[in-house]
Parts: sequence; C-alpha cells; structure tokens
Amino acid sequence: MTTSWVSIIISVISLLVSFGSVIFNIVKDKRDNAELIVNWDDKTRWCYGLFDRSKGKTIAGIENGQMEFEIRVVNPSNYDIGYFDFRVFNPKSENGELQEIDYSSPAQFNKINDTEDMNVDMILLPNGESRFPVVLPSEHGIFPAHQETVLAVVIDPASVKSVCFVFKIARKKGHFSNQGSSQRWKYAFSKFQSYSGEIKINLKNKPDYKSLKKRLDQIRADENNDRSDK
Repeated sequence: MTTSWVSIIISVISLLVSFGSVIFNIVKDKRDNAELIVNWDDKTRWCYGLFDRSKGKTIAGIENGQMEFEIRVVNPSNYDIGYFDFRVFNPKSENGELQEIDYSSPAQFNKINDTEDMNVDMILLPNGESRFPVVLPSEHGIFPAHQETVLAVVIDPASVKSVCFVFKIARKKGHFSNQGSSQRWKYAFSKFQSYSGEIKINLKNKPDYKSLKKRLDQIRADENNDRSDK
C-alpha cells in the first residue's frame, strides 16, 4: 500500500514537472519570437541641426531648412532583430512610380565634409527644444533586444503632401502573415516581414532659417577668433 502511494506521488510530481517544462518552453518561445511594436509621428516637424553630444558638434542644415519625423520601435523579444532595405519615398508621384527621398544617414559622414566618426544622437529644433536620444536610420541596422529604438528621419523640405517609410526585418513571414499597408508597395512579394507608414508633410510655422544661419555664422566666427587669440 505504501509503495503504491509513493508511486502515485512520484507520477504526479513527474507530471507537474513535465507540465511546468511545457509552460516554460511556450513562454520562452513567445518571448523569443515577440513581434516588434512600431509607432511613428503623424506629421513632420521643422528642425535645424543634427548634434553629436559626445563631441559637442553640430551639422546644421539651415540653408533651406530640414524636416524630421520619428519612428519608435520597441523590441520586446530576447534577441536583437536586424532591419534592412530602409527607404523613404513619395507614395503619390505623378507617374505612378515610387519616388525615393534622400534622408540623413551615418553613411554620409566622412572626411570630405569633416563629419567623420560623428555619432548623431540628438535633433535640434528651432524653438530651442531638442529630441534625444535618437538614432539616424541606415539602409540596414539593429533593433536591440528589450529596448526602444527611436529612428529620427531627417529629410529636406518636400513639395509633396506626404512621405512614406518602409523597412524589412530579418524574420520570415508566416504563411498567413499580413503586414498591412506595406502590401501596397510591392513588399507583399518579399519573404521577409516588413513595416511601413505614411507621414503628412507639415509646412506650417516654418522658422526664419536665414536669421538662424546668420546667428550660427556669428557664433562660429567668435569661436574662431577665440582660438586665434589663444
């Protein structure tokens, strides 16, 4: 009788351990394969410079002004997720074809324009405000695990009503996957998951960039005079 009860208890414990193991594996698999959470601004804002806080250096684009919008990506999974084929374009061009729009990227930093090794992590706004920490998007990059990445997309003023972004990630689509609006832009034919969104161009309240440029030129002239005096 005692032996029978011991066998039953051992069997129950074994079942509980097995059940617990199954639950653990299900939860782990769900966290390992958690989907990205992607949000973005509904319209652009004016900005006047990119700033590297570690070097205290500014790249000012204030000849004609610049516009910026942000894409916020949360990666809740246990692994870094790579993205690639990042693009910005005009979805409503006259000829019906996708018209790509250039955006500021670390690939543009080099010795020729004296921006080598810059790590832009702040966007300067004309009203004295700033946006940080941010990351300039590249054609490909990484969304670190358990973190939010804010992609700051900086473009020249566009005479269009809206712009769109799209990118793929290094995960294959499921058999019944539906990535929403990205299907409209031929990404339906890719075997990889993709994300996309549309942002309205806001041309209102454009700052006086000529005054900003004069002020910045004066600051730089004063800095150069201080260096020459020393």
